[in-house]
Amino acid sequence: MSERSLSRLFQSLMQISFLQYLKTLRMVKAIEMIVRTNKSISEISFDTGYSSVGSFSNAFYEFTRVRPTAFRRH
Repeated sequence: MSERSLSRLFQSLMQISFLQYLKTLRMVKAIEMIVRTNKSISEISFDTGYSSVGSFSNAFYEFTRVRPTAFRRH
């Protein structure tokens, strides 16, 4: 099965693109790590697969409407 066919099948079964699904999983893991660990935001960003803290912070904000550091304070 080609990558494109697999992507279409995933989309039709899950009602979400594979990339959006992956991003959601990464954000859920990041939220869990912020709540349950004392790791720094930069450690969490790299642990969840982001290559920079800035891109992680932007993705986190897009997902939660709160910056990771503000999320940790609450």
